[in-house]
Amino acid sequence: MLIIRKQCIHKGTGEGECLQRMVNEFMQIGPPLSMLDVRMVPKCDIYETQDAVLIFIELPGVEEQDIQIAFDIEHNVIAIYGRRENPMGETRKRILQKETVTGPFEKMLKINIPVDTEGVTAKLNNGMLKIELPKA
Repeated sequence: MLIIRKQCIHKGTGEGECLQRMVNEFMQIGPPLSMLDVRMVPKCDIYETQDAVLIFIELPGVEEQDIQIAFDIEHNVIAIYGRRENPMGETRKRILQKETVTGPFEKMLKINIPVDTEGVTAKLNNGMLKIELPKA
């Protein structure tokens, strides 16, 4: 899992555009995911404790190496990008029923609490991603 901490250097751009540009540059993922057919929208819960902000994101079937996390220090925006692979792979098959969504996903969250970006941790356990953002 990759966690990037970076201050936005593209002055005069909006939060989303700045973060998307930053992620594209540093992770070289190609075109913005919003331009692709993105259908998977992970569900999340955000909690505040005395010492931290905790984010829990449901990511069943996603491997840790397929998750990328970026934090825009200037705008306090955290972005989670990733991909859920098709369990059948790319082999030819006849689909009888398909309700799960595979492919790329993104989740962008604005955190309006000052956090210590150097202490950010993330752990994936049983399909649940836990991101801990210590308060500044």
